[in-house]
Amino acid sequence: MKRLFTVAAFAAISLIVVDCSKSPANKGAPPLPVNVVTVVEKEVKEWDEFTGRLDPVESVEIRPRVSGYITEIHFEAGAIVKKGDLLYVIDPRPYQADFDRAKAEVDRMDAQLKLAQIELNRAKELREKNTISASEFDQRAATYQGAA
Repeated sequence: MKRLFTVAAFAAISLIVVDCSKSPANKGAPPLPVNVVTVVEKEVKEWDEFTGRLDPVESVEIRPRVSGYITEIHFEAGAIVKKGDLLYVIDPRPYQADFDRAKAEVDRMDAQLKLAQIELNRAKELREKNTISASEFDQRAATYQGAA
């Protein structure tokens, strides 16, 4: 057994000596190829364009209460507006003309009522003196009632 141990030790030492004495001719794989780039100084773009779609948080459909031509716009497209803000001005001329016409009609009716009142008062005085007929008095009273 001692002899076997001695032979094994001698074989191990000889292998180590033989291995260490070899030249390092083949020390691994061949070197890998490397790409080389020259440094270029240029401006870097800090933004880019993309196609997209934006939807507002809230949107409102605007409908006028009256018809007419728009004369003024008090906001810009895409602007933020609040409830109650004036957005458009509609041409007031047609509405002013209608108002003036109605006011003139009211004034005319007031004048007719005053005239009927005056004629009725006159007819009362004349009826008390029996200067006008009952029929004519009734006609003036009916005119006053119609005007009132």
